Order: sequence, then C-alpha cells, then structure tokens
Amino acid sequence: MAAELPVRAALGLDEPALAAMGAYTPLFLGRQEEPTVPTLHLCAGEVPGDDHSILDEHVVTTAEAIRTWLSRTVAPEA
Repeated sequence: MAAELPVRAALGLDEPALAAMGAYTPLFLGRQEEPTVPTLHLCAGEVPGDDHSILDEHVVTTAEAIRTWLSRTVAPEA
C-alpha cells in the first residue's frame, strides 16, 4: 500500500477526488484574463520544498502561507 500524503489524509481526499482535481488543471492553463476574485497561486519556491513536498513534508509551512494570504485578502465575517 502506498504511503498516504498528509494533505490527502487531512482533507479526506480519495483517488476519485484527486483525479477530479487533476482534470480541472487544463481549464486554467493558458488563461489570459485576470481573475475577478482574489486568487492565490502558490508555487514551490515561494514556500520551502518542491511541487510535491509543499503538500507533504512542508505542508505546515504551506498552510501558514495560505492562512497569511487569507488573513490579508478575505474580510472577517461580522
């Protein structure tokens, strides 16, 4: 049995969910217009690790970067 990635376990993602996420990727490739809502595009190099380890061994640092971005971008609920 393959080792489970921490992010997969934390989010409860199964194989079909991961496959669905991958299916959406081509929809955004080559997109030219700017998004109309705040959008986070977090890349390896902006946080420790590479494209795979940012969701595995560096998941805590990745989550902190996401939380920081959200706190600066999304207004708190009243």
